[in-house]
Amino acid sequence: MQHINSFNYTPPAFLEPKEEKAQPTSILYDAEKYPDSSNNLMCLQEVMDTFGVKRGAIISWRHHRNFPNPISSNPQRFLRESINAWQVHVGGFSVD
Repeated sequence: MQHINSFNYTPPAFLEPKEEKAQPTSILYDAEKYPDSSNNLMCLQEVMDTFGVKRGAIISWRHHRNFPNPISSNPQRFLRESINAWQVHVGGFSVD
């Protein structure tokens, strides 16, 4: 009886590792000033500072100017992408 010591296995295509999306190489926010923010999320304080307004203005904009709703309520966090899109297309603010 002969034993085969080598084993060649090729996994099926659906098991091959997928390429991960490239993560942003730069930080898009001030981590010390906004610890609840990330490259994808903005905390309420960062949103208020971005536009130079208070919480009441953000609430009003959500009701009357189609401002994006937060994706979490406590603490309130907004998708950075949706805030930037609103700023460019609806808000009338320039993006620096």
